[in-house]
Amino acid sequence: MKILLVLVFAVLGNLSFAQDFDSLFLNQILVEEVELVTGLVSRKETTKLDESIDARIQLANLQKSNAVLQSDLKEIFQTFTRTTPQMKSIWLADTVIVKATTSQWRRVLDEMDGFKVVADHDIDLIRPVDEPVEGLANPVNYGLEKIGVTKVWDEFGHTGKGVTVGIIDSGWAAHPDLDGKVILSKDFTGEFEGSGPNDFMGHGTHCMGIIGGGDSSGTPIGVAPDVKFIVARIFPKEGSGKLSMILSAMQWMADPDGDFDTDDRPDLVSNSWGSSPQTYTWQPILRWKRVLNILPIFAAGNNGPRKRTISAPGGYPFVFAVGATDENDKLAKFSSKGFSFYFRKKYTKPDVVAPGSKIYSTFLNGGYRYWSGTSMATPFVSGVAALILEAKPDITIAELEKVLIEATIDMGKKGKDDEYGYGRIKAYEAVKAALKL
Repeated sequence: MKILLVLVFAVLGNLSFAQDFDSLFLNQILVEEVELVTGLVSRKETTKLDESIDARIQLANLQKSNAVLQSDLKEIFQTFTRTTPQMKSIWLADTVIVKATTSQWRRVLDEMDGFKVVADHDIDLIRPVDEPVEGLANPVNYGLEKIGVTKVWDEFGHTGKGVTVGIIDSGWAAHPDLDGKVILSKDFTGEFEGSGPNDFMGHGTHCMGIIGGGDSSGTPIGVAPDVKFIVARIFPKEGSGKLSMILSAMQWMADPDGDFDTDDRPDLVSNSWGSSPQTYTWQPILRWKRVLNILPIFAAGNNGPRKRTISAPGGYPFVFAVGATDENDKLAKFSSKGFSFYFRKKYTKPDVVAPGSKIYSTFLNGGYRYWSGTSMATPFVSGVAALILEAKPDITIAELEKVLIEATIDMGKKGKDDEYGYGRIKAYEAVKAALKL
């Protein structure tokens, strides 16, 4: 091992741009000698957003810029290896996914001036806390009552009609409570062909049920039972998803059919996944929000009770991060706490909390399961956002976030804190406030 490390440092000393290649990527091509290595290549400088121009033009500019990036990379590989490796454009992230042999990568490394390369790597599902729960014969979904959802249904009649929610997760399963609600579906793991049910883990199905499940069993499941779903599957049957899968899914969510003029993108995207703090998904999520008016909602993570355990992307300043409470409105022991720190600046996270302990929802084979986690809390907030969007279809992202933040019951320290954020979400107050805008 020592000899290998000496070799690596010797090679790095001859690479004038080594600081622009991450350590995992260099380890794969210089130490492990993996046969095929997938690298995510971008320029050192990202394409700047200009929010004063039309979103269609901004996306077109991103696509043109990325086409030039891909062309430049092809020229480098063709010149120095006489081959063109497999490439995929991720214009939403100013990135080209390049799959090349170790030999090919080694020949072009010293020609990569102005580029950054990150190895494709695992991004984790925020796995639920699987707790044994008694009383399955008499299911209870306390979360709906706790945040005032049934009052919204009874008084305002809002159930999420006309709202589309994006789900990036383990896929979806056929279930009576989700029947007819999935309008688009795509697998990014390579394990499943077609657009049919594809969830082998149950995590995505459980989260979808909390957002928009029905009451076919006699027990209401979802916050906004009349929403529609666009589902991207990024987690294989076992294990974590790859960053390349997630970036591909994010881009698909931004424009599912490749035609900007068709209204097929979601109004918000609910995400119950994340990993240790990183910025690889920073640009695409920012562009969801700033260019496409898609609200990104993310789970805070299940690494509590320690502090500074908020997962990324939940810790990003422009992401709406959700922690979890129990049936007594206490912070769940597992719920990750802030703060987060990006680019030398400290951010108070999470933004809000919602019920996430022992949540009853849809599962595989038409069944149901109690699960706990910030993965379960996040769909509650996504469902409330859907109710707000039905009540006020022309609401801006800034107004939507303001309503969600202000329609909370303050907990913990006064004001926003690193455990409860602004407090536990209140659906009735949120919809009532939106209707007054």
